[in-house]
Amino acid sequence: MTTAAGVVVYAIEGATARPIVWHDEEDAGFEDPKLIASPAGTLLDLGGYLHGTGNYSAEMVLLQEAGAWHQLDTGAIDSGLVAHVPRGRAIWKGVYPDWRHMTVDSPLWKETDGNCCPTGGTVRGTLKRVGLRLLVDRAIYDPRPLAE
Repeated sequence: MTTAAGVVVYAIEGATARPIVWHDEEDAGFEDPKLIASPAGTLLDLGGYLHGTGNYSAEMVLLQEAGAWHQLDTGAIDSGLVAHVPRGRAIWKGVYPDWRHMTVDSPLWKETDGNCCPTGGTVRGTLKRVGLRLLVDRAIYDPRPLAE
């Protein structure tokens, strides 16, 4: 059984509310929207995750520019981090961005690790905005596992 979920942000205009941003995803859960002041500008984070053991993101991030909201392309963040992952390590369950500081990290799994327990260290990166894209600017591998 799958369920659909979504989030809608409204602008209040007098006695009415007008939807200005919405995002939905099949089989997902969403957090409350958050306004974030970041080095990339004012962001609206529609945090969400797909159900299941993968913990994959259903998040959408928007940038306020010229009085309007524009969706940022975050699709290259995963591959930008993977480029810095040493042989024998892998990102199994997505990445964890911190939009306020424009950083991202992910635990790494060894092939012999259980799904629950990554022991392959951590990859950490800084992000930069190029137009409406968020990209990994720099990243490093840390052999220590991600702190819980």
